[in-house]
Amino acid sequence: ANREGLSFPVVGSMVEDDERRLWICTDGGGLNCLDLKTGQFTHYLHSDDPHSLSHNNVKCLYFDRKRQMLWIGTHLGGLNSLDLRTQRFTRYVYKVNGKPKELANIVCDIVPHDDELLLATHDGVYSFNVEQERFIPLFQGAREEERIALALDLQFDLNGRLWIAGAQQGAYCYDFGSHQLKLYSHHAEQPSSLSSNGVNSIELDEEGRLWFCLAETGLDLYRPEHDDFLHFDEAHNG
Repeated sequence: ANREGLSFPVVGSMVEDDERRLWICTDGGGLNCLDLKTGQFTHYLHSDDPHSLSHNNVKCLYFDRKRQMLWIGTHLGGLNSLDLRTQRFTRYVYKVNGKPKELANIVCDIVPHDDELLLATHDGVYSFNVEQERFIPLFQGAREEERIALALDLQFDLNGRLWIAGAQQGAYCYDFGSHQLKLYSHHAEQPSSLSSNGVNSIELDEEGRLWFCLAETGLDLYRPEHDDFLHFDEAHNG
């Protein structure tokens, strides 16, 4: 539906496509699109049509330039794709024994890797094979340090390693070459450890530095030369 404004006041992430359209996540008003050339909004909402958006709470977006598709992560509605040429949605829901697995269908972030998508979900990290339309759960090892139970954000560094914001568990780093998964946690006796285990998101700046946005303690900068963290808060460097 075409409108003159946003469909919902709570807005999340945004991404621009090649046609100067800004795609906007909302927490209850579906997917919004602002045509930057005309200033016109279009709202995409969930309906009984199986080719509509699967859920009106939209958490994350990834613009797939190669396929001219928008990948959409929702809260409880799994993964969606929108073909920007046909304006047709396709829904992808992760199921176990034929039933949707609730936490796996809360998709918080989407990043490309090779020809697949990596998904941060409330059930950990999944890869999604686009051609086969198949989900594969990752980091589900037998030992606790090999399992990621919840993921909020994904970020690749300049060395191709995947960093994972693990909510209250700290942050994980996975090396695809060595297949090593390392957990970074807060340790009170180590001042240069992560300053909090409440990691909300991880950002890569123009200089290739990784910044960790924390729930209680401000901002941390990863120092690869020391494999530790520098803290920024009201008391230090603030």
